[in-house]
Amino acid sequence: MMRSPKTLLWAFLAAGWAASVSLPALAANEAMLELLEELRDNGTISQEQYEVLRNSALADEEKGKAQVEEATKDLPVVTTKGKFEIASKDGNYKWSFGGRLQVDGAYFDNDRSALLSAAEVRRARVDVQGTVYKVWELKFEYEFTESPPDGIKDAYIKYVGFKPTSITVGNFKEPFSLEEMTSSRFITFMERALPNVFAPSRFLGAGVHTYGETWTAATGFFGNNVQEEAPEGYGIPARVTFAPVHEETRVAHLGANFQWRNTGDDKVVRFRQRPESHVTDVRLVDTGTKAKPNFDASSFTNAGAELAGVYGPWSVQGEYIGTWVHRETPGKSNPYFWGAYLQGSWFLTGESRNYKFTSGAFDNVKPKSNFSWGGGWGAWEAAFRYSYLDLSDQDINGGEQDDITLGLNWYVNPNIRFMWNLIKVLDVRGGPFNEAKPFIAQMRAQVIW
Repeated sequence: MMRSPKTLLWAFLAAGWAASVSLPALAANEAMLELLEELRDNGTISQEQYEVLRNSALADEEKGKAQVEEATKDLPVVTTKGKFEIASKDGNYKWSFGGRLQVDGAYFDNDRSALLSAAEVRRARVDVQGTVYKVWELKFEYEFTESPPDGIKDAYIKYVGFKPTSITVGNFKEPFSLEEMTSSRFITFMERALPNVFAPSRFLGAGVHTYGETWTAATGFFGNNVQEEAPEGYGIPARVTFAPVHEETRVAHLGANFQWRNTGDDKVVRFRQRPESHVTDVRLVDTGTKAKPNFDASSFTNAGAELAGVYGPWSVQGEYIGTWVHRETPGKSNPYFWGAYLQGSWFLTGESRNYKFTSGAFDNVKPKSNFSWGGGWGAWEAAFRYSYLDLSDQDINGGEQDDITLGLNWYVNPNIRFMWNLIKVLDVRGGPFNEAKPFIAQMRAQVIW
């Protein structure tokens, strides 16, 4: 059947539109297909012409997609799921940018201690993490402080090509203590428990970490930290964990820790601890000796045990750490200090603590529903902790302290958390603040990215 000039004009225009589909016109194809259907339905073009034009449009669309893929194959992929990330499509390169901000305020009922109510920016950090050629991982984290060297936190390079074994060189945490290895972003209370005074934290060194189906192991050799006035010396830590159960809502964790540290030429060891609040600089217990020969130590040894369990919204965690100080002073025996804590928590909204098996530590909590007006409530967690520390032995009178802490955490979403802690120092026996029993009420606003 002969078509009219108008029909032929419409068919020519439609064919020309389909043939013009290329890299910058991919988005028009859907509208083109709709137009062809309309032309067919109103009889302007036949079914046979419709099929030809439609197939031409679809072929050019696939060609356009191929052109887009070819043109963008070397461009990085940008994602923003919780953290800004840039990655190459082949996976050789990957960079992410993050940080944390924690703002604290505390009220102190002084009792006989010298605690003053105040507020502070507890932590303000930024970090960059990267992957190079898939097997090299890098991290640099900086905290804004008055002393620039003190601001350097993680600064290391890690080789992960021997999976599951990794090798790390730089400034990073020595493997020791469940609570220390859990990031300050994810700990249950605003501050770690009293025995954390024995945990070594970050030093310059090299370490090896590996894991199996139910266990992890880590060790290394560490020198000084990056602080300008860090004492000379070196340390050898080791940590092993065993988690026969590590499911999403059920965890059974056991761990053991060891550290030996040589004190170097200074031969000075000092242990002192805040009352589980960083807003104050006052230490209620303090071995308080920098003068020789009262505490002339060639080395000290830390040993600890850890346990943790998660069952649905319930969790329990505890640690014991003991320290033997090896003195060189004639006639002076070696003192032994120790501490322990036990804590439990319950998610009122049904979440579970997030356990990261490969590192033997806890990770971020993700609410079942983020808070929004007229929507979800976020995640709410109630917690309790008893904490004890003894820094008195032999001729050293650093004092004993035990605390009870009540905590309430509101996880607005995976990035924002508010924390409330009520701390009662039950007693301080000996040391610089003998018989002190202060009460502390404090709050934190935290954002991580």
